Amino acid sequence: HRRNKMGYTNYWSQFNDFTVQEWSSIKSFLSFMIDEPNNYPIISITADDSDTIQFNGDNRDTRVMHEDFTLYRECPSLQQRFQFCKTNRKPYDVVVWSLLMYCKARIADKQKFMIRNDAGLQCIESKIYFNKVNEAKNAKIVTK
Repeated sequence: HRRNKMGYTNYWSQFNDFTVQEWSSIKSFLSFMIDEPNNYPIISITADDSDTIQFNGDNRDTRVMHEDFTLYRECPSLQQRFQFCKTNRKPYDVVVWSLLMYCKARIADKQKFMIRNDAGLQCIESKIYFNKVNEAKNAKIVTK
């Protein structure tokens, strides 16, 4: 892993609005992670409205918090399309990276939502976590 003096960071660029269907799916994926407390680190939602998702680490323990992760349904202005969240590899980082990977997977045109992190996308624990949560979510949907 590359060391970043400013703290471990996830980066993304959003070039289009999420469609209503994409956004609904993204919010559902996050809700699923929240509803499965044995499978993911506890996060504290700091904003959740129809067009914004924002969370941080568990607010009951400032040692696991860092910067808020914020994702918008509507494409940010030209100056704000490149976004980042410094998690400093605190436990909620796996939720941030899993959600970014899910967003990337949901968009048909992969050039419209770009992601990377200070691990150079080789964040194995987040990939394993994303796959585990995605498989469990799919299994849960099938059994309903």
